[in-house]
Amino acid sequence: MAVFSKENTFSRAAIGRRVRQVRGGLTCQAFGARLGVSAGFVSEIEHGRKKPSAEMLFALENQFGVDANWLLRGGERQARVAEAPPTYGAARGRRPPASSAIPLYTLDGGAGALDLPPTDTLRLPTAFSGPTIIATLVPDTTMTPTLPPGTIIGIDRSQTAINDGGIYVVSLKEQSSERLAIRRLYKVRGGLRLRADNERHADLTAPRKQARVVGRVVWSLQKLD
Repeated sequence: MAVFSKENTFSRAAIGRRVRQVRGGLTCQAFGARLGVSAGFVSEIEHGRKKPSAEMLFALENQFGVDANWLLRGGERQARVAEAPPTYGAARGRRPPASSAIPLYTLDGGAGALDLPPTDTLRLPTAFSGPTIIATLVPDTTMTPTLPPGTIIGIDRSQTAINDGGIYVVSLKEQSSERLAIRRLYKVRGGLRLRADNERHADLTAPRKQARVVGRVVWSLQKLD
């Protein structure tokens, strides 16, 4: 039988404390990126001003093994603390090297830019690298405040299955050309909805045959003021 705490377990404050417990040593931004929500939304939940959405509950279970029943009601601990990002490219049974190089691309050139040689390489800890990971700089303010311009993001090209609310790089066909966009993706009937975190940018809807998912954004690195 589950044991629940005596506090008002469904209160926003209680839920916020448990979300903070799960976040552990991750920043709000890194934690939110793995859940497909903004750092500001994470902060709002932790301070008891909002409750997590159903999509966020699913993401918490998928990313961190969090039991939604525990998150909402409390009781015995059933989730691991998020102390580090997922490991990419680490060989099982062997100790991985301390760092690895990944290609850095410039997305300003459109979808064809990914077919050209990378503009540079980055040497990063193995937790941020792997054979399917590429990196690029965010070129504009579309995903601000989550991913401001100049943020370096890691894209896992093996993750093309859409998890609603996740941040992806997608190639959009426009007449005779293609362009790359960084957006939160949602599956809708017959296509995809692309949402920007910057409220000044309207949502886009694209037929599935005109939108190709390049990969999912799995980490970000940015300079702090």
